[in-house]
Amino acid sequence: LYTYAMIHRMEGDTVLAKEKLHMVLESDPGYSNAWDQLATFAFKQDSFDKAMSYSIMAMESNPGNFIAAYNLAIQSEDRGYFDQAIAYFKRATQMDSTFTQGYSALGSLYNKMNRPTDAIFTLRKSLRISPASTYNFMVYKNMAEAHFLLKEYERALEYLEQSQLLRPDYSETEKCFARYYEAIGDPEASILHWRRFLALETDSMKFHEAESHLDSLRGQTPE
Repeated sequence: LYTYAMIHRMEGDTVLAKEKLHMVLESDPGYSNAWDQLATFAFKQDSFDKAMSYSIMAMESNPGNFIAAYNLAIQSEDRGYFDQAIAYFKRATQMDSTFTQGYSALGSLYNKMNRPTDAIFTLRKSLRISPASTYNFMVYKNMAEAHFLLKEYERALEYLEQSQLLRPDYSETEKCFARYYEAIGDPEASILHWRRFLALETDSMKFHEAESHLDSLRGQTPE
């Protein structure tokens, strides 16, 4: 039943996917991964409260389910419950100390809260534990963000270059490059990276925000 649910999800039929997941849980209420998937659907389609409820059931069914803790953190951050998000991110990385995405997301949240020192501490820990993680391009980008907030622009550039080396098509790194060049007074280089960001970004809201900023930057740049 769970396999069928995943097939339906891949096919884009969330109604049938959710139907099969509920059948899984009727058969086995302790099937933690099914609760996880329902939480993901609920977060996107139903309600925050339902998503949180499903994620909590996932953790109760399997106390070691670090993905459920991570999902609770993401959902909490999205609603602005930052302290709660931090607690769940920390719980996820305590369950799995090699969970690079968890450390990266926590570092990103600290940056959002203007706590770059906490971000650097968290991200360095991740790099020590998993120096070869395939997700370190996100860690390096968030390290760059932290140093950017501290106005340590050369350090920020070093981490951006490492992020780009690992993942040349990561839109968020291009965005950081654009902000870096804008901060050091090189609008032409900034415009170039904003254009690259727009070519890579798939989130429509981020795209339009960047497009508006790029138009403003062009207006300040002599022809």
